[in-house]
Amino acid sequence: MENCNPTRRPFAALAVAAALICGPGAASAATVLATLDFGTDIAEPASPYVEDGFEVSGISLGLANAGNPTASILLDRVTALLTLTRVGGGVFSLVSFDYSCIPGLCDFSVGSTAITSGSLDGYDFATISPAGFDNITSLVFTRNSSDHLIDNIVLEFDDGIVLPPAPIPVPAAFPLLLGAVAGLGLMARRRGRTS
Repeated sequence: MENCNPTRRPFAALAVAAALICGPGAASAATVLATLDFGTDIAEPASPYVEDGFEVSGISLGLANAGNPTASILLDRVTALLTLTRVGGGVFSLVSFDYSCIPGLCDFSVGSTAITSGSLDGYDFATISPAGFDNITSLVFTRNSSDHLIDNIVLEFDDGIVLPPAPIPVPAAFPLLLGAVAGLGLMARRRGRTS
């Protein structure tokens, strides 16, 4: 006959139940949104232009007197290509951006996606949320034939700060479970004394 100690079984059951009910939650990193709105100063900023942990680089960057707030970045004959990256590297996702076509002809690209729809008048901005720009390390805006204004680029990224696990609520049945396991332990202990 196998030597089996019956007093250990209830305590093993208690350990398994406690691990299942009160086990640690998963820690997670916070996902945040950043909006590059290019502020309100109309000037030629240095390249790269830095805002909210992102860099926009290009030849002779210029800000135009339009947008919300007042300034937006200009994609023109001089600055025909804008590259957006995170300061220090890292991945991000494009959520949306506002654009205006001057003088009403839309012809530019985001990555390999051509934006030709919508004939906008001057400084009338439209918002677009192009698909397929998740977990990227850089984003390129390219002027194809006409000038464009770009504003309010909304980006989503993991800020690297690990949040503590969320507390796990104790189910209402947990005290009953503990009482039952304790009762089994007492019964096993008494049974061990009488044998």
